[in-house]
Amino acid sequence: MTVFTKITLIQVIKTVAFIITLVLLIFYENLPKRTMALHPELTKNTFESVDEVIGGNSEIIWVDKTQLSWICHLRAGAPYPYCGISVLWSKPAAKQLDLSVYDGLEVELDYNGPATYLRVYLRNYYPAPDITDIVGKAKFNSFSTLATDFKRPTMIPFKDLRVADWWIENNKIPPKEIKTDISKVIAIGIDIPYPNTLGRHEFKLKSIKATGYYFSKETLYFSIILFWAAFIISEILIRQARLLSMIKVSDQQLKEFRTISELYREKAEHDQLTDILNREGLNRIVDDLYTKKSLNNYALLVLDLDFFKTINDEYGHVVGDNVLQEVSNIFKACIRSYDIVARWGGEEFIILFHSISSENIEPFAEKIRKKIESTSFVAGKVQNITVSIGATKIARSELFENAFIRADKALYQAKETGRNRTIIEL
Repeated sequence: MTVFTKITLIQVIKTVAFIITLVLLIFYENLPKRTMALHPELTKNTFESVDEVIGGNSEIIWVDKTQLSWICHLRAGAPYPYCGISVLWSKPAAKQLDLSVYDGLEVELDYNGPATYLRVYLRNYYPAPDITDIVGKAKFNSFSTLATDFKRPTMIPFKDLRVADWWIENNKIPPKEIKTDISKVIAIGIDIPYPNTLGRHEFKLKSIKATGYYFSKETLYFSIILFWAAFIISEILIRQARLLSMIKVSDQQLKEFRTISELYREKAEHDQLTDILNREGLNRIVDDLYTKKSLNNYALLVLDLDFFKTINDEYGHVVGDNVLQEVSNIFKACIRSYDIVARWGGEEFIILFHSISSENIEPFAEKIRKKIESTSFVAGKVQNITVSIGATKIARSELFENAFIRADKALYQAKETGRNRTIIEL
């Protein structure tokens, strides 16, 4: 087979691959889904969660326990009244389900009551020292949504699950383990999130099933990029072989190849939504600064938008994305050329502020906080956005992770003491 024939064959393969890629991108939503029925198939063991165990006056009355129909009488008495149920796959809680291969839960629930929001949560096994309370120590991944959403089958996206702050605080969870995890789910539950409404709340859980595509859009996109990157590289190599057979290599083609490689690296280290560094990009810079023994010349600020979920709930995710973009622009406008800003995840950002003295941290952080507080977003549609900031000074030879723990602790204090403020932990 001649080089010319190989190149012609590659063109045919490229055309076929392009058509397949186009079909996958256009008809992804029509691809078959995998499902796992959880209720009523697996939910035979119930676990009541009610504040009477801490001296509260709330109670659960079962209408039909086998069909998971119950009434929560939420009454005053406990500092934080609560009432709900969990269902286990087995007793004791030994059976674990890996739901990480699914996209979310499809829930059919009849609800009648005064609550504005209802919460669905997944308890994931966590190897805590206290093995006598497996359910109580299990990671609390939850999602709250409007009670009116349950007038029809409701989809709970796993990507929107958040680990409860109280669980992180009570169990002293390190930062690297606070992300959501649904790979070893031992229970699923429904309750009324705080602040809640006292009164009579009627529930009847009809069905729950995990559902999702056999591969996510992200996996599809990554596979397509990987395939086309490999395909392009292979094609370049074949063309280089042809040029080498003619004892001539094109300098221009080599430059283009280096440009493509740099572009891929640039895209991999930047957040596509806000066009600032992502976590990977920040980690590369932090490693470089630490190697050069320059990391201690910076202060670390962890910034988290207050009540950001309400923006998504009230205006939709498109407006929420616009807010994140505009907030990122404010950060970029406030920093200097030798400061560093990155999106850490969700509505949380990190700024490395070049400052030898810790006295400069608070004025800089307050400038940002006040700027966010005084700005109207999305052409005036969204107002009264605030940000809580935790900050610290990185010590000489200190690891970034240790400084982050202090700054994150300060951020938590800012949240707990009313939000929209700066706390510095030195």
